[in-house]
Amino acid sequence: MKKFTIYKNCIMYRFIILKNPKMPYLLIVESPSKCQKIKRLLSEIYPEASYEVMASCGHFRHIRSIQKNLEIVFEMDSSKLGILSKIRPYTATHEILLATDDDREGEAIAWHLCDTLSLPISTTKRIVFHEITAGALKYAIENPTVVNMRIVEAQLARMICDRWIGYTFSPFLWNSLNNKTLSAGRCQTPTLRIVVDRENEIAATSPRMIFRTCATFNSVEFVLKKELETKSKCLDFLEGSKTFDHRVIHVTNKSSTRKPPEPFCTSTVQQWASSHWQWTPKFTMSIAQALYEKGKITYHRTESKSIAEEYRDKLMVYVRDRYGEQFVKRTKTKPSSKKLAHECIRPTTIDIEMEDLSPEQKKLYDTIWTRTTQSIMSDAIVQVLTIRVSCPLPKQYYEKKLETMDFEGFRILDQSGTAKNHELAFSVDQKIQPGEIKMEQMLKDVIHHYSEGQIVKILDEKKIGRPSTFSSFVEKIISRKYVYRGDFKGQVQSFVSLVFRFPDQLEETTTTKQSTEKNKVIVTPLGKNVCNLLYRQYDSYFNFDYTAQMEDDLDKIADGSLGKDDFLTKLQRELKIDISVLRTIDHYSDYHEVSIRKGKTNDYIFVQRQPKAKPTFLPLKDFTECYLSCDEQTLIDYIDLRLFPDRCPNDKG
Repeated sequence: MKKFTIYKNCIMYRFIILKNPKMPYLLIVESPSKCQKIKRLLSEIYPEASYEVMASCGHFRHIRSIQKNLEIVFEMDSSKLGILSKIRPYTATHEILLATDDDREGEAIAWHLCDTLSLPISTTKRIVFHEITAGALKYAIENPTVVNMRIVEAQLARMICDRWIGYTFSPFLWNSLNNKTLSAGRCQTPTLRIVVDRENEIAATSPRMIFRTCATFNSVEFVLKKELETKSKCLDFLEGSKTFDHRVIHVTNKSSTRKPPEPFCTSTVQQWASSHWQWTPKFTMSIAQALYEKGKITYHRTESKSIAEEYRDKLMVYVRDRYGEQFVKRTKTKPSSKKLAHECIRPTTIDIEMEDLSPEQKKLYDTIWTRTTQSIMSDAIVQVLTIRVSCPLPKQYYEKKLETMDFEGFRILDQSGTAKNHELAFSVDQKIQPGEIKMEQMLKDVIHHYSEGQIVKILDEKKIGRPSTFSSFVEKIISRKYVYRGDFKGQVQSFVSLVFRFPDQLEETTTTKQSTEKNKVIVTPLGKNVCNLLYRQYDSYFNFDYTAQMEDDLDKIADGSLGKDDFLTKLQRELKIDISVLRTIDHYSDYHEVSIRKGKTNDYIFVQRQPKAKPTFLPLKDFTECYLSCDEQTLIDYIDLRLFPDRCPNDKG
């Protein structure tokens, strides 16, 4: 087996590609779905040049073992051997341009390509673009760099770190719960804890019954600020209201501003789609990936909320021409220096382009376009009218707040958010009689399970992993049967409703309701056991602060302020692990051969557990990842679940 070692101290520099029309080029990307569009754009940009575009289909090597000196032995994914064999002949006849994604995984894949194909690190051209457009490609090709080894080392350190933590703590779970499908992870375990903590919070809280009271004055509904706890108190309140002298006690009209939203980044677009459309983060990223590959939006894995100066200027001209100077924000948001290299998720053009998009793609594209445009627009200005009316209870009152739009600002693009103008005649000390009083019983202090979007928000706030990987954490704990995604049905309860119409008509109704939470992430008994075991024994390795600090250290490796080996040596001491022992840990799902093969009608997975053993053929119809670009471990996890269902706990616990 060939041992691949990490190159160190590689100097980065820039150079210009000589535009020799006779020199053929091979541009290597990650996703095969990009190839056709990129090749077409290159033929338009450089009609006299010869360009081929091929895809590595994501990762194609994984760590086989780690030596005591921290050198890594890699192994080819058997399902990707054919892909690399097609690329290899071009290295002798073509100029190679590495165009993998501009993130740590993409940088690492570029390095793996160099190492596997024997391409010199110091001279092989690495190009970066954040949108698939002619302008972005032309700029990238004419301003190449080389592989950034600091970023590569940060990614390799992340892989080693995750491997060590998994190999250290997963066997503890296997032995404790007698189940070898279980795993612990640097980020997956804190993600599980977020769900378990919420479940514990729900169990420790007892919702209480209250009555919400509304009264109609001049056909406008007001809300009583005081909540009443019992039906008898409600009846006393209604009895007092019959003869009470209701008067307007307060009228104010104040100006208030509403700030435009920020552009989307990876975590916020996932949160938006989850809360508004109930999309899973994984599905959201798949739609964003499709939009990126079609050249509709910029790169969708980004932590930045800044907009490129050139695009911002064009957008300001668009808003100014369409709506007027007053609709353009006067000050520009200055991005943090840490994120200047990347942009937010934005459209690649000012004009709305929705041809050849699916309904879901149109939906997300339109939202990204609106959000980006609103971010450079001026504040909305509203008048907030507050009216209060007296009631029989001392120091209590009914209240109504209405917003009247003075200046729409960014809200001119958001029809649903536009405040209507109201003409209401209320004055202080005005005597006013309610038309009816409605008192509805409801639960208060109810704590709900988290949606996936809410989990993503917490992961982002606590700095658990990177936004581009958040969706994979939730998918991982779902695949391990620690949690499940679904609807949660609460208890069936009876609620009383009282409606009093003046002067003396009282109606009482009782309805039975069952509370239902849609599309939530709910922990299973297995997930609770796993979480409690790990945090009881190894809290210091999975608490949020430790995980966030590790993420900061990986950032320091990427910017050169911390050495990879120093980081790993420290971690090795903390975990008290013997690297040589790790190589002896065999997971039950090691296979002799795994490969993707073509059948008469559909592709399938060929699995052989031992040499000369009878192979197993698994269909790919239930495999939700793109099997051409996913890493091998994801494929192995899928095979494990199909071949060992008896070892996989039931979803419902």
